[in-house]
Amino acid sequence: MPARTLVVCLLAGVFLHGQGPDIRSIHLVTEEQYGRGDYAAARRTVIEALQARTGPVDLHRTGVLLRLLGRADHLLGDFEAAGRSYRAAISSLERAGAAARLVLARAQLDYASLLDIGGPSRDAQRRRVAALAIYEQDLGPEQPQTLMAQGEIAVGYLNLRNFPKAESLCLEIIDQWERSNLPPSAHLAKTWDTLGFTLLETKRIQKSAAAFRRSLALNEGLYGDSHPVTLEARLGLASAYAAGREFDPANEAIIRAEQVAAGSLATDHPMRTMILLTKVKVLRAQGLSTEAKRVEKQFRLSADSAQRKRQSISWGELTQVPK
Repeated sequence: MPARTLVVCLLAGVFLHGQGPDIRSIHLVTEEQYGRGDYAAARRTVIEALQARTGPVDLHRTGVLLRLLGRADHLLGDFEAAGRSYRAAISSLERAGAAARLVLARAQLDYASLLDIGGPSRDAQRRRVAALAIYEQDLGPEQPQTLMAQGEIAVGYLNLRNFPKAESLCLEIIDQWERSNLPPSAHLAKTWDTLGFTLLETKRIQKSAAAFRRSLALNEGLYGDSHPVTLEARLGLASAYAAGREFDPANEAIIRAEQVAAGSLATDHPMRTMILLTKVKVLRAQGLSTEAKRVEKQFRLSADSAQRKRQSISWGELTQVPK
């Protein structure tokens, strides 16, 4: 399971057109909480909103809140809870009708990213394609949300190891974003990450590192250098530098990733295990087998801890990292 499958929904906002002031207010609060990396606070905000419902069930409102709850659980690393919330959100939004189409598309994209955690999923890619069709029909081909959905499809191609399609789509998105003079975005940064992993898989190491640096610069400019959204690029950079036998910057990227995770993620969060896995790869590349075995033992303990918390993540899934 590559690091990208754990960061996929960071800062992925929901489309709010046509929603009531209650949902707009909740969304603004949770976005501020996500923006500072406080996912637990965002989860509490959504749960309080769900519990505060009065009167008949509003399928649209309920679906939006369940999608936000799934997103929070996803970011917190509780994948089983996230899956339940996403499925319930999709069911509610499908019954809500046409007014909920855009939120339904976003929920399908989020759920697709969760499905890929267990390994490449063709069902996940089908959901992405269906979501993109909604964005293209309702918003048009050159809007940020549509480009974001295309970026999710590129992630699916990468997970399915269709590297030519992943690379081509990433380059198209980046070109369109720049030609349209759209503002910097976490979605654009994610596309650079996807391109970076694609280039890394196809052994174009220097170009891969350059792509990860672009992603890191974008997210640091938007959210600072201590936000967990930067972890994907940092781990990608560490892998790229190690593949190019540039071990000093590889180790620096790992150290900074550990510092960021320590300040924002629980000790048994799956991203912490991905950092340990990447560290093992870098140590092995340097020929430091004794140290690599020590860190690998830490990784196994971390993976076991995640299992005890009923997160749907296994040793086999966790070891599916980019070569």
